[in-house]
Amino acid sequence: MTTTTTTAAATTTTATATTALTATTALTATRPRQWAPAALTCVVVAAMVTMCASVLLFDSNTAAPSPRTHDATVWAPTTFAMRAHDRSAKHELAPRPSFVPVWPMPQTFQRSDDARARLQVDEKTLTLTTKIADTTTTIPTLEAAWAWYRDEVIFAKYRRVQSNSATTLGNSDASVPLVITVEDGSEAAPQLDTAESYELQVTQTSGIAIKAATVYGAVRALETLSQLIRFDTSTSSYAISHLPVVVTDSPRFAHRGLLIDTSRHFLAIPTILRALDSMAFAKLNVLHWHLSDEESFPLQSFSHPNLWNSAYSPVERYTQNELAFVVEYARVRGIRVMFELDVPGHAASWCVGEPSVCPSTTCRTPLNVANNYTFQVIQDVLEEVTGGGIRAQGLFPYDLLHLGGDEVDTRCWDSVPSVSQWLQDQQFSANDAYKYFVDRANAIARQLQRRPVMWVEVFEQFRDKLHPSTIVHVWKDKQSLAEVLAAGYHALLSNQHDWYLDHLATSWQNIYQNEPFDGIDDEEQQARVLGGEAAMWGETVDGSDFENTVWPRLAAFAERMWSVETLVDLEDAEIRIHHFRCVLLMRGVAAAPVSNQQARNAPPHYGSCIEQ
Repeated sequence: MTTTTTTAAATTTTATATTALTATTALTATRPRQWAPAALTCVVVAAMVTMCASVLLFDSNTAAPSPRTHDATVWAPTTFAMRAHDRSAKHELAPRPSFVPVWPMPQTFQRSDDARARLQVDEKTLTLTTKIADTTTTIPTLEAAWAWYRDEVIFAKYRRVQSNSATTLGNSDASVPLVITVEDGSEAAPQLDTAESYELQVTQTSGIAIKAATVYGAVRALETLSQLIRFDTSTSSYAISHLPVVVTDSPRFAHRGLLIDTSRHFLAIPTILRALDSMAFAKLNVLHWHLSDEESFPLQSFSHPNLWNSAYSPVERYTQNELAFVVEYARVRGIRVMFELDVPGHAASWCVGEPSVCPSTTCRTPLNVANNYTFQVIQDVLEEVTGGGIRAQGLFPYDLLHLGGDEVDTRCWDSVPSVSQWLQDQQFSANDAYKYFVDRANAIARQLQRRPVMWVEVFEQFRDKLHPSTIVHVWKDKQSLAEVLAAGYHALLSNQHDWYLDHLATSWQNIYQNEPFDGIDDEEQQARVLGGEAAMWGETVDGSDFENTVWPRLAAFAERMWSVETLVDLEDAEIRIHHFRCVLLMRGVAAAPVSNQQARNAPPHYGSCIEQ
């Protein structure tokens, strides 16, 4: 037997015959961070083809791969033709047992080198049992999550395999147990402090066992399991190979998000649901929903029903029933939805339905700080979405509530006579009024049992004068993050040059190499970095190009947020992200080619997803 030890820095092979657990991911890399250019793609493409393709859909047991077939229903090649440059050049696909077929990289991953050590599974023989501690009980969230993975993710693609022929999907009459044990069976909406750690073990004798701290940790384990189950065309069956498999895992950061912007372009509910599905595939756990901005306010409000009059059309609106559906859909996937009501700037759309909250018809933003009704509207809307101030309730039960606060141009307040007079009466400068607005909005959030999040401009203006519970969302450079942490605040990171997905020239390598702790050595300050978000601002995306603008670059962000800091080897990541992009495509996610020099470009040539 050959033992292969995979680390984040290198792969080494030694001879041994003493253990079955031979592919151990020991994430204690010593190799320095690689700042290689995007041209690295060209260097490793051959390695990707030979090392990665054979594990995309199955783990081969056979010494000699069979020729590629063109079955109309199934695509599971064992030989790949490098036709982009040389149509005659054939490249054999050798199994690579040390390859870790899970994205993002788990904390530890162990499996044997023996591809014949397999557990055959299918949707009928896998039987779910859920437990809280030692007590067997029904956990509806886990039953719903498993039903989704079973019916829509793992087994859906090949249900029609050779359905018109005499050959049927291989299966075993023996039941395969899938036992999930959680310490905390609460199914309440996940929060910032919700644990997502899990252990996954797969053996031929005992089946599949998952242990997790919470229901949502178990959901993360189901994603890992889904990436381990492969379809093998040689037997027309699903199996997990290289047994035993042992995974121990937990996220590095608590808040791992994607920002979507439905003010600049409306995103239909099915598009948002697909985004949530794909986020779950990469173990992301926050959808930051930037619902309104200058251009439109598409959110239904019962207390102020005219607010959504600024929507682009009557059909480009979100009812509260739709919002509730999205939030519950996200919860089952372990994702919380953070609502953003951006005030006082970026709010000109409010003037259409509520003209009095704006300074004037010609100078519409920032919102009218001199009118108490402005704050009444804000409070009414926030009460609607937070359940009237009950923690973990309402349309958006997440503890964090984003109030924007960025890019506030106060000249309207000085130029509109009624507001200017109010400033004089209060002995306020325009900047004082900005602080007054921020303080009142944040106080409303806290009154409603929510913790306010605001963009970094608020910190830049007021520094240590903000309420200490404020979370500062940094979209500028790392120096801004360092200053926020030094001032004692908690922070989220979305620095624009590396994690803004609307910057189409930002490569997955840039995203992957963006280490939040660069230049921050103090452990107490590091602990105040709650996580980060990749931002998909909506000026240039709608439902037609959303997915291939986001993916696969979002995968690089997801691994940086989930996996250990020392996982920095771009060559290894290049191989694995190509593989994960193929997984996304097989699951129906329109992920753009990894090798693109610019996001959402067309594939450079015909061929396998592994080489593009």
